[in-house]
Amino acid sequence: MPATDLRPTPEAEIIFKKWIVHLNDEFTRHEGYDRRAEIVRDELHQIVLGRPHGGRLNSTLVTELPMNVLIESLDPRNLTFEAELLPEVDAARFYPRKPLIFFWEAFDRSPLGLNHWLGKRFRCMLARHI
Repeated sequence: MPATDLRPTPEAEIIFKKWIVHLNDEFTRHEGYDRRAEIVRDELHQIVLGRPHGGRLNSTLVTELPMNVLIESLDPRNLTFEAELLPEVDAARFYPRKPLIFFWEAFDRSPLGLNHWLGKRFRCMLARHI
């Protein structure tokens, strides 16, 4: 395949574009920290685990703890960026953007991050909200 024709299949392109439009609409409609964090958590849950977020976890079973740790780690509200530790950070500006920054980083570390065609469009969409 020549380098000038680096496109996904027509079916995949439709799906990729639809997902980006959906995310853009969600982040445009919801600018608050908690709702954006929920959107990111739900999207990452499907990207990483291949299924929708299912609500409450069973933390009483020791055998489920590793999966619970993974699931909770997909929520941007459960992590701390180094920037949050700095006293000069403007919290009012930073926190609505924190879930999006986390989404960017998690996307890049996921198998989806290997898709350059999708990744470029995903990052451009997120950058407009950051």
